[in-house]
Amino acid sequence: MMTAEVQTTTTTTTTTTTTAGPTITLDYLRTVPGILKFIEILIGIIVIICASVSYWGGHGWIILMVILMVALAVVIIVFYLTNFVARIPRWRIVELVYLSTCVLIWLVNFIVAIVGTSNFPIAGRIATVIFCIFGLAAYGFDAFLSLRSYQGTPMFQTMTSEPEPAAAESMTATTTHAVQAQDEIDEEIKY
Repeated sequence: MMTAEVQTTTTTTTTTTTTAGPTITLDYLRTVPGILKFIEILIGIIVIICASVSYWGGHGWIILMVILMVALAVVIIVFYLTNFVARIPRWRIVELVYLSTCVLIWLVNFIVAIVGTSNFPIAGRIATVIFCIFGLAAYGFDAFLSLRSYQGTPMFQTMTSEPEPAAAESMTATTTHAVQAQDEIDEEIKY
């Protein structure tokens, strides 16, 4: 009678998953593009006030476009503060297209404001023209910085020059222990 040797294998698997919640970093507010976003919001609010004080043909267009640009600037600031931009593929192109579009809208706003002011100059209309120039300059400089960053030669340090890993990433640690209770693994069982 032949005896068979028994092979005993014990496997233990432990999996631990930790997910961090969203974090807010204020580093973007210290960069030149972050400061420019606040300047763009401030100029937008001033233009809304100036265009609202006197009724004229193009004030509705200017107010609507500036409200949209201010709202999008706030959203972009929130994206940077929560580091959400690191999760968006090709973010630099998205921001460059946004800023270029805003430059064109500010140019149209300036033309609409200057045409409305030429017929009957009022202080609110003149202030709208002046602050449209400031808005055009701020968004133009921001678009230039975004273009330089996209080309790989940023003039100033921005949050997207080196994409950081997402703040809410999952960390998984898996430990596997195997214990074998047989001394000779290579020996065949004969009947």
